Amino acid sequence: MVIAMQISSKKEALARGLNRYFTGKPCKRGHLSERNIHGMCMECERERDRERFKNPERRAANIERSRRFYAENKEEFLDKCRERHQMNRDQRLVVQAEWRRKNPNNRTDWYLKNREKELQRSRQYGKDNPEKVSDWCRKRRARKNNAEGQHSPAEVTDLFARQRGLCASCKSKLSVRKPNRYHIDHIVPISKGGSDWISNIQLLCPPCNSSKKDKLPEEWARSRGMLI
Repeated sequence: MVIAMQISSKKEALARGLNRYFTGKPCKRGHLSERNIHGMCMECERERDRERFKNPERRAANIERSRRFYAENKEEFLDKCRERHQMNRDQRLVVQAEWRRKNPNNRTDWYLKNREKELQRSRQYGKDNPEKVSDWCRKRRARKNNAEGQHSPAEVTDLFARQRGLCASCKSKLSVRKPNRYHIDHIVPISKGGSDWISNIQLLCPPCNSSKKDKLPEEWARSRGMLI
């Protein structure tokens, strides 16, 4: 399979702050690969590193040096990764699709062999990152319902302040800790055409949200005897 890559020069890569570029020409060893800013073919560099890593002491030293470099240059490193990721997005999608076509059962086989380990890792992540997991679940539900828009955790924090830490319905004080942590509710349920914008979000206490469920505001008010 031939992958189309964006051809550029070393000068262009340096001007954009990148550490790799692709000339479209094979190296002296015949590799059609990207080159680093020093002009070395990336595939040749990988072969060199594989040979070096056969030495355990050198391998350990290289790993430690890489970890130290990453810690000292994390933000710059991530910025370059994001830019390279965006530049090669189409190429990466083609490669991934081709790999999945050739290995349809790879992920399933791997999961079956590592099921317990993955379940334990997932449970621990959920305990350590409850807000991220809740945010992911809400966004996934919104996508499944083709809901318009999205909101961020920062917007929810701002909404909490604007509600003065009180439930939007009964005005009881909202808790920020489980098991009675406040619930993020869609005023117009996404299952009934509501959006996922922050303008359609309200913070409720657990009892109020359990009472509202997927009711429209008018339906909820009527069920509580507030409307005739």
